[in-house]
Amino acid sequence: MTHWAAILELVYLGFGAYSTYQAIHSPMIDGKDEEAPWFASVTWFLGSAIWVTALMVVVMYWAVVFVPGPGRPTAIQIITHGGNFVLVWQDNMDNRLPYRWLQIYAPFVLSLVYIAFTKVYYLAGGTDWNGAPYIYKVLDWRNPAATLKLVAGLVFVGLPVLYGFFLIVVAIRDWCFNKAQARAGAEAESRVQHSLLQVA
Repeated sequence: MTHWAAILELVYLGFGAYSTYQAIHSPMIDGKDEEAPWFASVTWFLGSAIWVTALMVVVMYWAVVFVPGPGRPTAIQIITHGGNFVLVWQDNMDNRLPYRWLQIYAPFVLSLVYIAFTKVYYLAGGTDWNGAPYIYKVLDWRNPAATLKLVAGLVFVGLPVLYGFFLIVVAIRDWCFNKAQARAGAEAESRVQHSLLQVA
């Protein structure tokens, strides 16, 4: 899951950078009156899933997978299971991507693809670093009842809760942005009126 999330973040950030570049340096449509360009749609899809995915990686790793010991956690463990979320958090605080309930399908789709991958990986004889027949012990398909119970809880309870939390965060982000824009507009108008009074 860690590697999947890191690749997903890299792809998302690449599409985000490309979409931003195109919006600034090309006569691209804005997507308000016509259909948005395909790369903007991909960015939006991935952006809808990336927060939940990154936080799931952080929570699952530190709560279930991590085993403390001498010299642990290592720098790479901290970066891949925390730093990645900080990067995604900052990106979402800085961008203006909409975040809506209807887009909850994006993290659902990616979660179901990952779950299917772990099952296929198990059936194909895949192993972890130590030769055990699973990627993570908590996703051990030799015990399908426990694995399905965990997966169902994560996908149908954990994912909507996290998604709802991020909807609230984005609403606060947008409210703050709109307040700052309104304040800046009022200050600019006040300066113009002041200048006009001095001229008169």
